[in-house]
Amino acid sequence: NQVVLLYRANPSEKWRRLAEVNNNTFPNNTDKYGFIELSNFAFGEYVLGVSDSVLSMNEIIDPSTTAFTVFPNPAEDYINIRIDNYQQAMVLSILDLNGKEVLNEIITVKEKQINTKTLPSGVYLIRLNNPENGNSYKQKLIIR
Repeated sequence: NQVVLLYRANPSEKWRRLAEVNNNTFPNNTDKYGFIELSNFAFGEYVLGVSDSVLSMNEIIDPSTTAFTVFPNPAEDYINIRIDNYQQAMVLSILDLNGKEVLNEIITVKEKQINTKTLPSGVYLIRLNNPENGNSYKQKLIIR
């Protein structure tokens, strides 16, 4: 994972990568910190994003195009999925970091609670697919 700074001049533009975090490691080699240094700021929108190479997710997850909300996140026993502009059934998949599907469910309502008690602690990818038009939306999920 790499933290990046994204920028767009206005909401009609796509996000573009402006800068990356320069990673540094404390002497114990486990704690990390970083910084982004910019010399000029322009008017527009800025957001920190995560470039995730795990599961072949090289694209930036744009928070304005995720099409669904997951809460709480991080989660323990359950998550709530709220689909923006729900119109039809969608397929929800949760994948582990190896790309293995650990949960698959068809969502037929705008908001649904999903039991996550059986998932071990870790980082997962939630993928929501619209089988009618082929659109796929992704978000990272953390289970404590």
